[in-house]
Amino acid sequence: MTEEAGERRAAFPQLRGIVPDAVLEWPHLRVVAWSAFFFLVALAVLWVSRIDLVHFPDGRLKPESTPYINHESQANSFLHGHLDLTKELSGFITEPALYNGKEFCIPPPDKAPGVGSGITLTPDPNCKMYLQHSPGPALMLLPGVAIFGLEMNQTLVSIVLAAITAPIVFLVVRKLVENEATQVWLTVLFLFGTIFWFTAANGGVWYFSHTAALLFLFAALYTTFVRRNAFLTGAFVGAAFLCRPRTVPP
Repeated sequence: MTEEAGERRAAFPQLRGIVPDAVLEWPHLRVVAWSAFFFLVALAVLWVSRIDLVHFPDGRLKPESTPYINHESQANSFLHGHLDLTKELSGFITEPALYNGKEFCIPPPDKAPGVGSGITLTPDPNCKMYLQHSPGPALMLLPGVAIFGLEMNQTLVSIVLAAITAPIVFLVVRKLVENEATQVWLTVLFLFGTIFWFTAANGGVWYFSHTAALLFLFAALYTTFVRRNAFLTGAFVGAAFLCRPRTVPP
């Protein structure tokens, strides 16, 4: 056993006799342990912060779903061969883009989703509703919607994406800062000291876009500073753009 491996083993004295020496001597053990720690902590904190406390005694421990499931509705429309949003294939529709194939319009009153005041366009029977947000999040939700339909919990998916982001943040910070304590506290600061916590736990249409875009942005930073892979960096930046165009400066 080398001196370096001995030091790594000595760092976990409480695990001697429980964990094999080969594991304790693994050079990446500490990094993997911290990464797993941040994933689990982020998942637990975000999950608990979205539990419906009113129905908690009934055993409903899953995060409360958001009513703004535009991305989920778009994914369902994709699966049924539609680019537009229809009431039959969608949940609650908010802020749709109204278009008849030639110009912006407004649907007949009996089909209107509840648009705001100030619109002076003439009702058009050919008017359709489209998602005004980028298609990236809807594409990410395709597998889940294909299995669970509109019953899929979009907020839960947002929480999982945020939990995956957590260890990537740590790995990026680790590359930029040498002191381990500073690495840990900077990661904690980002996860729970910024608006990231709120946006990830909300899961609504706007915030889901933010959360998904941040996942890909930090993945791009990781492939830039750690992996140094230009192709993957470009791919992740492109994915972030598909989730929220304003994420990438023009």
